[in-house]
Amino acid sequence: MRCLILCVEVVVLAYVGQANAALIDRGAGLVYDTDRDITWLQDGNYPFTSGYSTEHHGRMTWDASVSWATSLEYYDSERDKVWDDWRLPTPNLIGGYNQSDGEMGHLFYTELGNKGYVAPDGTMPQPGYGLSNTGPFVNMQPFWYWLGTQPSVQSDGYLVSMHIGTQGMHVKSDPYYAWAVRDGDVGVIPEPSMLIIWSLLGTLAIVGGRWRRKRAVLLR
Repeated sequence: MRCLILCVEVVVLAYVGQANAALIDRGAGLVYDTDRDITWLQDGNYPFTSGYSTEHHGRMTWDASVSWATSLEYYDSERDKVWDDWRLPTPNLIGGYNQSDGEMGHLFYTELGNKGYVAPDGTMPQPGYGLSNTGPFVNMQPFWYWLGTQPSVQSDGYLVSMHIGTQGMHVKSDPYYAWAVRDGDVGVIPEPSMLIIWSLLGTLAIVGGRWRRKRAVLLR
């Protein structure tokens, strides 16, 4: 009886630990960021792997990247639903290194724990800099990614390096990578661990009921 209770507690704690993580794999190629309440495509180079843009290994101009993200209709096979409210990530308020208020900067520094080429104290190159941790994502490119907000210079676009960890601006006509994100969560799918929990709880209830009946008989 005590052993069964202990097993249930271990599984519950394991599930809660996963649910409290900042980045949660929601299945079907979607990753939820609990810090920012946004959902990322799990594939960091989906324009290429989906066949949308095969030139330059999926890199596109800023205008083409914005058009791709805003017109994307992504089929969620786990929920049998199409998500069509995508956009490019937001930039940091201030460019440069070690900035994490924007969505890409937050992902690189805070969520994934990567280091920029320049350390906060000015040391460069910072030991261990670069895209050393990709978390639950695939096909992340250690290169420049376009961001969605338009700067005051109309010929340029914001972009961030997922290798050296800095944000800057560049002419919009040059090709760089694009990554789509949407606001909010896509919802939880019952995981195998939860099915195990419910099964164990059901077994525990049956065993507990029998034990209480047996004890009641012995005490008569």
